[in-house]
Amino acid sequence: MMPKGSGYEGYAYSIFNDRIKEGTITTDLNSDTRERALVIRISDNQNVELRSGEKTVEIEPHEFVSLVNETTSDKYEREQRYTVGFPHEAFIKEYENSMLLAMPNDTKYKGYVYYLPQSVITEDKYSDDGTLIANIGESFKITLRKGEERVELSAKEYAELVGDKKADKYGRDDSEMNEYREQQSEDDKKWSTIAVSENAVIANYANSTLFKMPKGEYARFVYYIPSGMVRKDENGLSLRIPEDFTAHLKDGDEKKDLSAQEFIAAIEGKTDEDYESVYRAPSEEAKAQFAKVEAQLRRNVPEEMRNKPNWVVVRTRENNDTGRLDKFLINPHTGKFAESDNPETWADFNTACKYAKENGGVCLAYALDGKDGIACIDLDGCMQENDDFSDIAQKAFVAASGSYAEKSVSGKGLHIFGKTKGADLRSFSKDKTMEYYQGGHFIAMTGDNYGSSELRSFDTPEMQRVLESKLEKRTEWKNTGKGVEGLSAMDDREMLDRAFKAKNGDTVKRLYNGEDLRGNHSNSDMSLMNYLAFWSNHDIDQMLRVFSTSGLYRAEKPQSYYEHTAIKAVKGTPVYTPPKASNTNKPSGNGNGKDGK
Repeated sequence: MMPKGSGYEGYAYSIFNDRIKEGTITTDLNSDTRERALVIRISDNQNVELRSGEKTVEIEPHEFVSLVNETTSDKYEREQRYTVGFPHEAFIKEYENSMLLAMPNDTKYKGYVYYLPQSVITEDKYSDDGTLIANIGESFKITLRKGEERVELSAKEYAELVGDKKADKYGRDDSEMNEYREQQSEDDKKWSTIAVSENAVIANYANSTLFKMPKGEYARFVYYIPSGMVRKDENGLSLRIPEDFTAHLKDGDEKKDLSAQEFIAAIEGKTDEDYESVYRAPSEEAKAQFAKVEAQLRRNVPEEMRNKPNWVVVRTRENNDTGRLDKFLINPHTGKFAESDNPETWADFNTACKYAKENGGVCLAYALDGKDGIACIDLDGCMQENDDFSDIAQKAFVAASGSYAEKSVSGKGLHIFGKTKGADLRSFSKDKTMEYYQGGHFIAMTGDNYGSSELRSFDTPEMQRVLESKLEKRTEWKNTGKGVEGLSAMDDREMLDRAFKAKNGDTVKRLYNGEDLRGNHSNSDMSLMNYLAFWSNHDIDQMLRVFSTSGLYRAEKPQSYYEHTAIKAVKGTPVYTPPKASNTNKPSGNGNGKDGK
């Protein structure tokens, strides 16, 4: 949020996580008193967007810096928040985005029900009886309903009425349950189920799915739908839309909001053909940028790689969930998604370049097929601010003896390519500083190299020492496909138990038991691995152990396939943050911007 006295009080702004780091700020020069602060990196050629409700203002970077730089905590006012606990007996029904709950019987609102968004509810990890915790701001309003009656409570009033009530305060008789069921029936009528072409799907994430709009007025726009609102069954793909839904469409910097009725009208009845080639033709600037990349690829990438039909096109799109750029690998023949284990979705180098120029590709990617003896060492985030290599990157680069190496798309990583007869090493290091791919994986290529266009051997003693210092030998997984009974480690059982008891636990359990909920086995693998990444706090070893016991595990797939899936899940999924213990009948904050602890 913007500080007091800036002229933009009440406005907020968003900054990508990778542009923020912790620091300190001096609050009293005489005593050298300091307080914790955040250091933000701002691009000098991009305006900062400020938002307040429906209002949006853009200010230039230098103005933003002048208003925000060196501001201390007394310049900010934060909304007081209330943490309210309620037993599982208060729960009536779960919906895609909300929960229906009952008011306790010892209040004047006995028999009333209300909804809370899923986003404000967590489970109390310190409770064994299913206690739930809601965390709401002081501006939040709760609407109680009983038949046609409506009562609005402030967050404070709600916390005082509901906080710390025990299970015995929520007993319900049959007549009340009939009223609840009638209310649910009325609420269910407010949802619409709309069939949508699978060609509309761009990408699946842990909590949402990214779709594109069909040809027509909103062509080239994309939108996110919470995963709970997406249905896949024998009849195909469908979306379940509530009547108060707003679709937030985005096409680059252009944004449009559609009501539920407008959104349904725009997508209803559209067929597969309506979703072909809806991307915006690349701008002259984009064409010029790819021309530069193409020139580098032609000049620098080893001829052996350029001569193989192992090429696909890379498009990128901003991921609102993670703040990162997601890469989409495109089949240059069809414009649909390429598959790392399907050569029919790859093309020769010239065909891929032509498609990228005409359709807005940012670069190309090479498919490591495990047959041509080409491998890649991927060192993500190894570039220092002065462009020096990290220690492990320096060791790998020297051991490669001049084999082809280039900067990654982000400019912060290094890819080193070489030849190998194969080594049974895992694809990842435990400290996450190195990944090693020998097949079944795409590597995005930039051509921004370090002088050599040769492919030299990785099977040298020097390189093997570097690889083995980071990458463990693969070991056989035990109890594959045996389910929970195959989990021998107690922490694996505890992690899976937490996942099963979460609000989306039924989905996790069904995936773990082997149901192909995404209509494609590989997509379901990815979905389960995303959940495991979240609940394991990105512990790839634990993710692989647990996945290997699941019903989705396929023995015919190599370990590298599951390793690659786990690595991708870790990069695109947040980690589990346990809720803090709190006194549930008191506000958790004190209204002064501090947590009161």
